[in-house]
Amino acid sequence: MRTLHADVITEIGQPAVTFCYILELTLSGGSALRYTDWEENLVVDSDTYYSRGMEFGQAGMNTTLATDPITITLDNVDAALAAAAVANDLRGGGMVLQQVFLNAAGAVIGDPVMVWSGTCAHTELDEDDCKVHGKSQMAKLDRTCPRRIFDKSCPWVFGDSDCAFDASTTQVTAQTCDAGATASEIADAARTEADDYWKDGILTMTSGATSGQVRRVLSSASGTVTLEHALSAAPAAGDGYTLQQGCDQSWNTCDSRFSNTDNFGGFVSLAEQIVKY
Repeated sequence: MRTLHADVITEIGQPAVTFCYILELTLSGGSALRYTDWEENLVVDSDTYYSRGMEFGQAGMNTTLATDPITITLDNVDAALAAAAVANDLRGGGMVLQQVFLNAAGAVIGDPVMVWSGTCAHTELDEDDCKVHGKSQMAKLDRTCPRRIFDKSCPWVFGDSDCAFDASTTQVTAQTCDAGATASEIADAARTEADDYWKDGILTMTSGATSGQVRRVLSSASGTVTLEHALSAAPAAGDGYTLQQGCDQSWNTCDSRFSNTDNFGGFVSLAEQIVKY
């Protein structure tokens, strides 16, 4: 039986006690995205969890002591979560959902209680919601051959060891905006690459009022880069940014843009047996 912290036991007996949930998504670099369904941002053990509308289904535990898969839906109305998911592939990262108790003043009491722990399987994004699908840590023991589904799209994360394309070789840094940029279109005469060279890539603002904001590139042309979601403000002339190429996981893009079809993970034709060494 779980032993609760003494402060929790005390506060549970008081009528003003309430609770909320906190979610932590671990990124590949070791940092984390943290969210809570509390009505305002919440600090737990010196970490800030940002307030978001959140809902999730029930997740039970089976006879192997592995927790069932779970889907957590978060509000994405300001596109901030979408931008974070685009800039940091969440697949394979840790997911931890915990419950915390709060007193009448809204302060956290006791230690968080673990509700669900596993890894992110994949995400779904639209204008309103971000769905994060998680699977049990024990799911890593479930391996089938082949480990890929027969699909025309490549399943590899762009730039990872399976993809094998080194995205850093084409990345540009220390770039600056020209006058005339808008919140959704970067103006820069230095952009002389072919049309859509940066399509599906990632633009990161490095200075100015929008510093730190990350957006997926919708299209690019000589002198301009158009963003999928607008920045919070129009960059000023001289504001810095970096650009990184991206991939739509199709055979044509893998071939024409990256000449990397030797490592393409999808199936152009459904052969009877295909083995990747």
